[in-house]
Amino acid sequence: MKKELPYFTVGSSYGGNQNKLKNFVMYFGGCAAVTACDSCVCFAIYNGDKELYPYEIEANKSINENDSDAELQRINYRVDEKEYIKFTGKMKPFLKPRIEGINTLEIYRKGIEAYFASQKNTSRKVRELSGEASYEEARNAVRKQIDAGFLIPCLVLHHKNPALRDYVWHWFLLTGYEERGESFFVKVVTYGSHRSISLKDLWETGFQKKGGLILFE
Repeated sequence: MKKELPYFTVGSSYGGNQNKLKNFVMYFGGCAAVTACDSCVCFAIYNGDKELYPYEIEANKSINENDSDAELQRINYRVDEKEYIKFTGKMKPFLKPRIEGINTLEIYRKGIEAYFASQKNTSRKVRELSGEASYEEARNAVRKQIDAGFLIPCLVLHHKNPALRDYVWHWFLLTGYEERGESFFVKVVTYGSHRSISLKDLWETGFQKKGGLILFE
């Protein structure tokens, strides 16, 4: 079984791209803010919370002749890169980079809740799932969230696997999953691109200090 959430582009990037931020502090430490910005853009597009992204979103219909009649027209959403960068500045006070980063779920939750409140949004609720939870709990939470249409901010602090070094001390988004037999893969979005990673490999870091998941409702 495979389930992926629809997304959007910022210029040529798949969602926001931290590497394109102009502010020095945000360029090096704005990963939490970028995941919050992408979450808010998706809430504006797909959940009707337009107050969470106060800029224009462009909808383009594309036609693929190989599609069935029912799927002939597809809508692709784009946001302007300059406006998106302005938006990261608007998010910065709520999830401001700091010496040790946004290194707990609590800091992130309180920050994005404060942003929701600043925009008079009362429909979005936020919960935490600690990285100390079992892999089975994490897998079930991911499946439930994606099936409900909610993307998932994820924090990894340390990791034993050098192949996952790009995700160490980093916030990124989970926007889909695929079950391959006994294996469970997640679609990971960060730095304006995406890839598929085993959730078990991602979750079992090998370190005592854990990150975890932010769960929207």
